[in-house]
Amino acid sequence: MIKQAQVLLSHIVLGKDVASSLSLPRVFATSEGASFEVGLPMELLTELRDEFSLNPILTYDSVVHCMQLHVNNTAECFCDFRDGFDVCGRGF
Repeated sequence: MIKQAQVLLSHIVLGKDVASSLSLPRVFATSEGASFEVGLPMELLTELRDEFSLNPILTYDSVVHCMQLHVNNTAECFCDFRDGFDVCGRGF
């Protein structure tokens, strides 16, 4: 489902046709890190690693969102606010 969502976003946001959107490499991000499909430029991967890996602002005042897609076609989302003061839409 995530692959289809990224293809749809590429089509809508970037204006790519569906065939081009399917062939683009994708990024899969979780709270434990990110994995990348083959084909992303090394410069981009280096920039993402340097910008987001140990940035104190991100570790102190950031939010981690997790979205789970269940087999019954429902989605469940969670938010983890790092600064302890914010609340997400569900009130956590």
